[in-house]
Amino acid sequence: GLANTERAMAVGGEEASEIRCTRVLRAALEWIFLHLQRDGWKGVRELGTFAVGLFLEVCWPEGRGGHGHGAGGAGEGPEASELRALAHRMALACLEVLEVNLERPETHTSALRLPELLRLIWYRSELRPDTDPALPPRIAQRAAAVSGKSEHGPSECDADSSSSPWTSSLRDGHTWELARSRFATHLCRLRLDSRCGMLAEPITYSAGDLASAYLKLPRHELAWPGSRKVQELEDGLRDDMIHVHGIAQTLLCYGAAAALSPRCFAEHAPWVFEFMHEATDLLLSACDELGKAGTPSLELVAMGLSTLTAFAGTELGVDGLLRRGRHWIARFASADGCVGPSWDPKLSMFENIRLTWLAACALRPVCRPRDDGGYAEFAKEIAGTLAKAALGGCLREIAPPIECFLGVPEPHPGRQASVVRPSEIGGSMGRGLFTATPGCPAPLEFLRDPSLGADGFISGDVSERMWEKHEKGHEYIVMVVFGPWFRDEFSSGDNFGRLRPVSAALPRWLRDGKCTQKIEWDETEGEYTLTTDGRDAFVTRDDAGNPAAMANDALFGTGATEAEYNSEDRKHNNLVMVPCARPAAHDPDKVEFTSIWVYPRLGWNWDSLQELTLGYGWEPP
Repeated sequence: GLANTERAMAVGGEEASEIRCTRVLRAALEWIFLHLQRDGWKGVRELGTFAVGLFLEVCWPEGRGGHGHGAGGAGEGPEASELRALAHRMALACLEVLEVNLERPETHTSALRLPELLRLIWYRSELRPDTDPALPPRIAQRAAAVSGKSEHGPSECDADSSSSPWTSSLRDGHTWELARSRFATHLCRLRLDSRCGMLAEPITYSAGDLASAYLKLPRHELAWPGSRKVQELEDGLRDDMIHVHGIAQTLLCYGAAAALSPRCFAEHAPWVFEFMHEATDLLLSACDELGKAGTPSLELVAMGLSTLTAFAGTELGVDGLLRRGRHWIARFASADGCVGPSWDPKLSMFENIRLTWLAACALRPVCRPRDDGGYAEFAKEIAGTLAKAALGGCLREIAPPIECFLGVPEPHPGRQASVVRPSEIGGSMGRGLFTATPGCPAPLEFLRDPSLGADGFISGDVSERMWEKHEKGHEYIVMVVFGPWFRDEFSSGDNFGRLRPVSAALPRWLRDGKCTQKIEWDETEGEYTLTTDGRDAFVTRDDAGNPAAMANDALFGTGATEAEYNSEDRKHNNLVMVPCARPAAHDPDKVEFTSIWVYPRLGWNWDSLQELTLGYGWEPP
């Protein structure tokens, strides 16, 4: 148990950390199982079949074609086998308690709604693969009375699904997405399992039926991690991570090895992996700086890692992040196995165990579900459908529009050099910035002109005067403004030089008194604002040695309205502005925002040579 963990840590290095993660996982399972048993298995009666699924989702039973990897999790070693055997025993014990409870005459028929029936059949076939999955006579009679005709579709049965502990724990309108996707998953499993045809009529739903149901759900505008204008990082990631986690879990439930391959995801739903990888990495980076984090970060990191475990050991390169995240989660485990806050009697059973269960999913052994014949093609088809339902187009068009000219930058830009050449949209000077070779270009910094203002810096009032009177340099004024992202040249370690959400660092810097400038959160606009200190803007150099300044605005002079400009900017300008944080000139222990960089826009196609253009903001004609 965890009592021996400190001695294990003396082994040293990676091996000791993995030993701790494995033991934390085992203790977490035992802690959950202990609470389910209390008061005559009250927890199992309260959670129903979900109590069985708790253990199956952490460690599938033996024989599911698992493949161990070095990314974390015990792989296929002895401890992994022991964990799966333990999870199997716990799941089977919960199933037996549930069956006994349902066989009792006094048990109300409402305890066996149609979604519960489907899950019960599924789990029986998983836990007892060598026995007939048919239901006991009394339960079968109850099931027939409850289910009636089995042609009820997901839309008619969702009212039943909404009462499950999984959906009741979710927030902000995403319950139906996950309730429907999980329920439809069970329908599809039954459709492909000929042994489970004991209902009045066979279930014949197809991927197209599930796709049709999913596309009718309320549209979810998925934002790239950190791209929303939010004060705290978790607020900007929570909804989307819950949404993507639900879709990913749906795909995993189909049990198709082909659906989990890098090639399949690259073709059908690459954003599932990309989004969760980026979001989890951002959260962990922020948590590493703090040294500890509250429940929101722990919950979201565990959710992200539990999704990413499916990609361990692949060419997608997630192994390092998985090790880092797993070791971070293990730090929050108590001696009794609980991960996160201690038991709160005011909360429901599921609310109390949910965080520990998510942590267990993040720490689970890496195991590929088996390929059950028709599941592979079915999963490929539905992966593409879910991707379209969530996004509906390419990232260049879908990345959420920002209310100003700052868009969503590419967090992992390339290194391709840019060159200055003649341009048809280059104004009187006829110059423009172009890619020298195909590929994503490297970011560039606007270089100040020290001959104007105070070392190039000017105030907002001076900026307006220069524009009104067309003074020298007015066409090369760059405003220092905040968007959702910034370049970090203040932090040390891995975060130095990295593109990060403002919400991941600025709130902490402000609380710690690190900022030399007066920066405030505007609740009305939902953004941080910089109060004037005489350096609201700067004049950038007007020469080819300052390539960032050579980028033209593709929308300049088009006559677009302000609304049209903000909408079309992300479709026509392939660069975006990003403020940069650096040590203050007179106090390197403090931070200031006095530089602006240009980054390639997220999701742009860089396969061909093209002009690099940048939105400078709408100007009245």
